[in-house]
Amino acid sequence: MPPLRGRVRPAVRVLVLPLGVLLLAGCAFAGGSSASPSSSAPEDPTAPAREDIERQLTGRDDVAEAEVLYRDDVTVPGSVAVDVTLAPGGDREVVAEEIVRLVWTSPIEPVNTITIEIGDPQDPPGLSRIVSLSDDAQREAIESQYGPRPE
Repeated sequence: MPPLRGRVRPAVRVLVLPLGVLLLAGCAFAGGSSASPSSSAPEDPTAPAREDIERQLTGRDDVAEAEVLYRDDVTVPGSVAVDVTLAPGGDREVVAEEIVRLVWTSPIEPVNTITIEIGDPQDPPGLSRIVSLSDDAQREAIESQYGPRPE
């Protein structure tokens, strides 16, 4: 009589493989692969401050559009990016200073850099500037002009 082990292995494989697939499927289902209202992404705590900056900028006569983005992760720590389109007759330098003031006095935290992009449809290419708050000279100049950052 042939050994029983040789015939049992294929039978075990036939039973174990489907059970393993069912087990994995059950784990995926229990893991919440479907989105529910309670499992939505957490609310962005900087959204109100970013929206306020956008509102203040677009409320100016010299700004046609404004968008404020914030990123704080390993690759881009504490970065506020402000993209503005000037209205006809707008002064880039004045708007750039207003952006620095609005971000500096906002509750957004942490802020290591402020990236300013100002598009001027009448006079391309506009203005592009990065303000590094890690640079002591830049930080001190802004702090002396607008006071300390809010806590």
